[in-house]
Amino acid sequence: MHFDYCLTDENNSDRFREIDEPLNRYSQILAGPGGHRALVVTLRDASGCACGGLWGVTAWGWLFINSLYVPDDARSRGVGRRLMAAAEAEAVTRGCIHAYVETFQARDFYTRLDYVCFAEQADCPRGFTRSFFQKALPISS
Repeated sequence: MHFDYCLTDENNSDRFREIDEPLNRYSQILAGPGGHRALVVTLRDASGCACGGLWGVTAWGWLFINSLYVPDDARSRGVGRRLMAAAEAEAVTRGCIHAYVETFQARDFYTRLDYVCFAEQADCPRGFTRSFFQKALPISS
């Protein structure tokens, strides 16, 4: 079988789907249906413009947090905590029992939210340590 290898730096959602969808189908053969669903909490300013928020996915009983951003002028005011609480609450209603996030810049933030560091990666990015966190979520009744 012959393959062409096409390298690009394009961040193209169609290309992502071409790789991700067959991977998800294969994963479901191995682990059963994952129930993949996006979970997004958008932070809007007074004028209604998106200025931050949380982007993640729920699958196989886990909330996977991909991105969390709080604008500089809103930090240390409970905004990030409320974003996380909203995402975690929705994840619990979807049947999730764990949450996962990785960071190199907000270790203390996640620790304060009862996330436990289970691994670290040095120099990622260079000069920083990337930390991998998980948290047990309350079981929905």
